[in-house]
Amino acid sequence: MSQVTESEIAQVATHPRVTIADVEAEIACVQYLNPATAPQLTIAVVTLRNGYVVTGESAPADVRNFNESLGQRLALDHAKGKIWPLLGFRLRDIKCL
Repeated sequence: MSQVTESEIAQVATHPRVTIADVEAEIACVQYLNPATAPQLTIAVVTLRNGYVVTGESAPADVRNFNESLGQRLALDHAKGKIWPLLGFRLRDIKCL
């Protein structure tokens, strides 16, 4: 699977866009949960600066592969992926005014 890097996108972008730094700047607080009924499941509860809450989840296919640190990173990345379109909508909305 090929992954495009932020620097590759920055090289070709000529108009306003949402960046990783924009996404991270919106994050006010992150809390991680591991439910007692599914301790291998990691949930990242991300509160944005305006109080809006986004969640991200991560769980291994086999519980024996669970790693708390990796699960937290993956859950946070999943939540960041949900923040991205919200900021894109905001950027587009401002441009249309």
